[in-house]
Amino acid sequence: MTTFLMLPPQTPTTRGWASRLASALPRLSVVVAETEAEAARAVGDAEAAFGTMPDALIRDARRLRWLQAPQAA
Repeated sequence: MTTFLMLPPQTPTTRGWASRLASALPRLSVVVAETEAEAARAVGDAEAAFGTMPDALIRDARRLRWLQAPQAA
């Protein structure tokens, strides 16, 4: 199963996106990390992520293939 990590901080909007993704794609494991510690525990299995990823998490993102950074222009 593919894991998609929603990086903190969360908002009602990002939580809603995660819920819609999980409903639409049942074979996708959507992890909504509310804290940096939760993100650190999940990042090693994530193949995709949404949000800003600090350097410390990037080093542990062994399976990451795609990162959507909302601040990117």
